[in-house]
Amino acid sequence: MTLWKLSDDWLRNHTSPDLVYTVVLRLDSPDITQRVWQQFGERVVDGAEAGGGPEGHPTVLWGGAYLELVGDREIEAGSGGEDALDSLDYVINELLANAIASADVSTRITVVSAARQLVKD
Repeated sequence: MTLWKLSDDWLRNHTSPDLVYTVVLRLDSPDITQRVWQQFGERVVDGAEAGGGPEGHPTVLWGGAYLELVGDREIEAGSGGEDALDSLDYVINELLANAIASADVSTRITVVSAARQLVKD
């Protein structure tokens, strides 16, 4: 199941491992979002403890990418580094898609935002 398509612009312009990408996806309802999120079970960690923001949103880590529950209907996917685009595609179109299928729900996925940022240590 393809939930999100990587833009040609991002593919052409991924020129640095210092680029970080985020995509915020909205599901149809808080109930559906919770049912989907529950599929991650013990993989969910506190975002603040995992190196995320101070808000400590529930987060699922996968390699250099993550899914973060940022609202009652929104899930943020993010990735950085050399393989950022492959990892971002995987966490959305495999990890999240499998959770939706396992939750046995039907939902529309709306892209709320997609951002690319250059981050240097």
